[in-house]
Amino acid sequence: MGITRTSGEGSYLIRLDGKIDIESAEELKACLLVALRDNRSVHISLEELSELDVTAMQLLLAAARYAQARTIGFEFTGEIPEAVEEAFSQAGLQILSESREAGENA
Repeated sequence: MGITRTSGEGSYLIRLDGKIDIESAEELKACLLVALRDNRSVHISLEELSELDVTAMQLLLAAARYAQARTIGFEFTGEIPEAVEEAFSQAGLQILSESREAGENA
């Protein structure tokens, strides 16, 4: 459970598993920074995520905006659990739908 980062040719895959909250925010931030500083595409898998707090949402939103401003690929991949989609929606964040639209238009 937690956060894992793997690198492939030209991209990183960051998997979020279980509960991601303020206790794991520093680890998430570090993973995102490494991936973005390398100017590689970033793919975020939320498939195994059960809970996400506002701190983690803010980190993902900031990373997505940073990537967009620098034309670095940033997308959510795979099936997104309903509870995670609902958490983003309740927070008023449209990052999941924006990421999907960007991926479809690429």
